Amino acid sequence: MSSSVIRRRGVIVLAATCVALLPLRPLSPQRPDARRIAAFDRALDSLRSRLRIPGLSAAIAYDDVVIWSRGYGFADVEHQVAATAHTPYNVASLSKPIGTVLLLRLVEQGKVNLDDPMSKYSTDYHADSIHVRHVLTHTSGGVPGEHFEYNGDVFASLFDVIVKASGRRYRELVANDIMRPLGMTDSSPGNDIADNQPAMVQLLGADADARYVEAMRNLAKAYKYDSSRRAVPSRETVFGLSPANGIVSSVLDFAKFDSALDRGRLLEPATQKMMWTPARTAAGERLPYALGWFVQDYAGLHLIWHNGYLPDRYSALYLKIPDRKLTLLLLANSDALSSPFKLAKGDLSPSAFACAFLVDVVVVEDTCRSRSEAAIRGWATRERGLTTIVRPLLGTESDSRIDLRRAPSRNQRRGNTERNQQRRGAAEREGVERTDVEQQRDEQPASEYGSHETDHRTQPNHPRCLADDELVDVAWRRTERDPHTDIPRLLPNGDRHDSIKSDRR
Repeated sequence: MSSSVIRRRGVIVLAATCVALLPLRPLSPQRPDARRIAAFDRALDSLRSRLRIPGLSAAIAYDDVVIWSRGYGFADVEHQVAATAHTPYNVASLSKPIGTVLLLRLVEQGKVNLDDPMSKYSTDYHADSIHVRHVLTHTSGGVPGEHFEYNGDVFASLFDVIVKASGRRYRELVANDIMRPLGMTDSSPGNDIADNQPAMVQLLGADADARYVEAMRNLAKAYKYDSSRRAVPSRETVFGLSPANGIVSSVLDFAKFDSALDRGRLLEPATQKMMWTPARTAAGERLPYALGWFVQDYAGLHLIWHNGYLPDRYSALYLKIPDRKLTLLLLANSDALSSPFKLAKGDLSPSAFACAFLVDVVVVEDTCRSRSEAAIRGWATRERGLTTIVRPLLGTESDSRIDLRRAPSRNQRRGNTERNQQRRGAAEREGVERTDVEQQRDEQPASEYGSHETDHRTQPNHPRCLADDELVDVAWRRTERDPHTDIPRLLPNGDRHDSIKSDRR
């Protein structure tokens, strides 16, 4: 054998050895191709039509960049205003991840400890057994930390923690620490931004306030279903802002929040990891909720998600799949993104919208389709059988389902209105300069806080304590355009399923 051959063989052997010694690098998640996204596009439009959603906006982000977005149907049916990826909606409980980020930044600054008692910050709590962590993970009921029961109304009390620890207005925190630096130009820190323009300009600045007012002008009109399953306009009945509810945004703006999270602009890596780590009981049982987010393992993937549900008005879905560097954002101007699927139990697989994304875009085994189909059929049956149109209690519009056994009487409504007029008069006299926690709470959605005169956490059978994982049978609805009415004290939270049946374990 010639030396040249030997040298060539030596090179070959050496190269093979070097290759074998190289560390294996994990394959980067593949960007979804146009064919997969087109299949999802068709599935979305079909589901929107089937569930009679007037307007729907969608966006998909890959590796922190929006790779696809579009709108379906109409943001305003009467005026034929098309829904687009820039259309603002009330995002309902997608407000919770934003509120959680603001709270955890205070933890990073040493101003809050998650094991602090809620009584340190809020007069709604009279004992030290319920901690900030319990409220943040929906485990404050029963023996704190031992039982998960989703309750947006209780979550809203984190408002007191954030305001007291930061010394700032909650609305100002959302505007100046989240929306302004992220360039969320189609968003608003609350849907009541135009109610008191001088105060809002003083708090947020004229330029910012003008942008928020413009976003509210473009807000998708909310719709509900009448007895013939037709979409008809639905009056908004919840006004204000809290960590649980009230953010107005578009899918493209929320994608900016999502990108900032993934790029470490909002939280330290250790804090973000903690935020997405599921809560556990003392016995080590894993719960379906982390800090302000649902977390779930499905088909070998780790899902981080939240949904939003304002009955008869708006719904939303925010799904992150870190293993694939993918995010899905959906916003709708009816409740049908959430209402058929009982998502408050912490299982996303019944959602037909999430299922379509997982199967068509992420390409996992189709084990969810049969469950989502059953959920839609059950929802349609219940809606046909239980929706009753009643005469309006006030004005020319009313929400469609009212439990006549529990609806407030005329005298109750008159008393509520008189008390609210007194409250508003006092607030107007004090003006925007009053910055204490109680004044700020008065500006929040009534259905998130209800009355501060009653500690509902001590009343297990109170309607606002009922589990929110049942669809509506018959329910009462607020019909007044009064942001401070006491009537929601009798109502479950406006961002939850408003069931009058308990499914407590």
